[in-house]
Amino acid sequence: MNFYNRNLFIIWSRYIINTILIIHIILCFIWNNILNRIYLFIKKIFLKFNMTKIVIYHSKECDPKRCTSVKLQKQNKVFITHNMRKIPYNAIVLDAEASKAVSVEDKDKITKYGLSALDCSWKKLKNSSFNFKSKKNHRLLPFLVAANPVNYGKPCILSTAEALSATLYIVGYKDEAKDLMNSFKWGPHFISLNEKLLEAYSEASNSTEIVKVQNEFLGGN
Repeated sequence: MNFYNRNLFIIWSRYIINTILIIHIILCFIWNNILNRIYLFIKKIFLKFNMTKIVIYHSKECDPKRCTSVKLQKQNKVFITHNMRKIPYNAIVLDAEASKAVSVEDKDKITKYGLSALDCSWKKLKNSSFNFKSKKNHRLLPFLVAANPVNYGKPCILSTAEALSATLYIVGYKDEAKDLMNSFKWGPHFISLNEKLLEAYSEASNSTEIVKVQNEFLGGN
């Protein structure tokens, strides 16, 4: 091999090696991107099939375009029904007139039977909630502040989505709670606005402690 051919061989060898390295880097990038997409897809499917079943009884008293329940249903995060019999009898039912606060004690029931809420006008709450009385496990949410555009800053006047998210957070389903709120532009702010309270509630072991945390925050006994 003469000098010219030897140099040509070296040049081509380097070119081939560099080309292989570039192709390898590109393939690694593409493969990592594919793996990441597969991971996100599997995670989405996992959350969909393993997330607590949420059933909302909708009384058709709100504007569908602004209804948080309707938006969550469009994203397959909740199931809306107009038939009270489709709500599991043993599910945890959010009820503003209940005598017991929701707590981590309710996590097993929510996991097994699901979580249910009533979507209606706050002005017609008493009339609409009457249908819920046939259900077994009624729970009240402790003090929290609304972040939705309609009732922003108002204590306890939460949207259905906020109420469900708060419940999930308190019982220990924090990722699922955040996932619900991520469906709305204002949603993450609900979590951050109430973060200290939500964390304190989630650390309480039962309903009595939940009420104690609430009263201490409000300056009561």
